[in-house]
Amino acid sequence: MDARHASLLAVAVALCAPPAVTAEYAAPAVGAPQGVQLAQAVGQRSLRNAEFGFRLAHPADWVVGEATEPTVKTVLYSPPGPNPASCQVILRDVDEYWGLTQPQLDWGMNNHPTFNEHMAEGLPAARYTNVEVRDLLPTKIGNLPARVSMIAATDTRAQQPTVMMMFLVRTPPGRVWHVTCATTGADLKAADAAFNARRIDFLRLFSTFYWGN
Repeated sequence: MDARHASLLAVAVALCAPPAVTAEYAAPAVGAPQGVQLAQAVGQRSLRNAEFGFRLAHPADWVVGEATEPTVKTVLYSPPGPNPASCQVILRDVDEYWGLTQPQLDWGMNNHPTFNEHMAEGLPAARYTNVEVRDLLPTKIGNLPARVSMIAATDTRAQQPTVMMMFLVRTPPGRVWHVTCATTGADLKAADAAFNARRIDFLRLFSTFYWGN
């Protein structure tokens, strides 16, 4: 992993540590999340998913797209222009976690090793190939412990390299979440540059992610 990505992951992990979110999209005082403490930009729009019990805020000029894979529960796209970006909430049911409580899942996330394949297996195989997990670090997103990675891959839909930041989280009943934001480029260097240009948008979005409506 090069110095740029090491620095970016270090920023993400530092921002994802306590104290609780203080932005306009903060959770209620009781059970407030311990997430990214990053001021929200003017012009944020909230999104809530009552079926799966999560919420987030995104730039007001981004649009909610139609998910084409069954595991993708929400997809967001930046408006046309330079540095095109997208964010996805991917949800899988995993039998081995069925029946575990949130404290048990949190203990496992904090104490058991998480491997690169755990991050990559959440990506729809038909869309992403040549997946490379660049790093894997412990952190939090919203109110839950997580792992965060920088990932490079080939987006077969765009037919271009893509660079993304992904958070991995587990919740009952047996759910594994992959919350990811990505950019593409004509080559990997261009995708990296586009990600760097969008990183504040991404970190703001991650900062508002919270389980529980």
